[in-house]
Amino acid sequence: MFFLRPLIRYADFKGRARRAEYFGFLIFQMAVGGLFGGMAVISLTQNEPGAAPLGFLIGIALAVISVLAFAVPHLAVTVRRLHDTDRSAWWMLLQAPNTLAPLLFIGAIVGVAEHGGQGSEAAAAAFLAAAGSGLLLLAIGGICNAILMAILWIRGTEGENRFGPDPRSPDGRFNANTGESGGLDEARLDALFAEARQTSQGPSARDDRWKPDLDFGPMGGRSAVTPASAARSAWPDATPAPSFGRRRS
Repeated sequence: MFFLRPLIRYADFKGRARRAEYFGFLIFQMAVGGLFGGMAVISLTQNEPGAAPLGFLIGIALAVISVLAFAVPHLAVTVRRLHDTDRSAWWMLLQAPNTLAPLLFIGAIVGVAEHGGQGSEAAAAAFLAAAGSGLLLLAIGGICNAILMAILWIRGTEGENRFGPDPRSPDGRFNANTGESGGLDEARLDALFAEARQTSQGPSARDDRWKPDLDFGPMGGRSAVTPASAARSAWPDATPAPSFGRRRS
């Protein structure tokens, strides 16, 4: 399942990622977060004493844990998606305004607490200054986030770029940390195993592997012997191969 691939490549910031991998994982995160959020809301309808607050806290705790668990793979798959469009990870700075805006709101609350004893006008001025800056950053962050999402939706470059092979090609679906193709491609692994088996048998075994073992009947009182049939006759319980045909009388 392609949407779980970012969890397999948990902290892999190298290589490239397709649009299906990024947006599939994004939808998966939203589904998990929505599930735990729905559990928290449904728990509030419980009539048993103490069940509603406990269920709500458990749902919120699970949602927070899922967000923290998905933070690293989400960041990694975003970087790989940018690599697929031949852009570096510095484009992630477009998310900086959205990151700084909550800090300004926290600063507004702290400012209200500090000016609490100096009158309501001073506290209101401090709150409005910090909150206004936070709202301005949120507006700028919304524009920057829209630009970043448009970039992430762009189809990746065709063929290999400076960040690695094309993930849409059969040889580049799973990029190793070195940027080479491969680690989890089953077809590639099968080919490597077959090559290793042939190498371990030696060149003579590979040459004999494709020699036909045909017995055309008695020839001068002796049957034709090939290296493969001679190898089979070395086994005590070997059964002789049937004659390919009979000489007509």
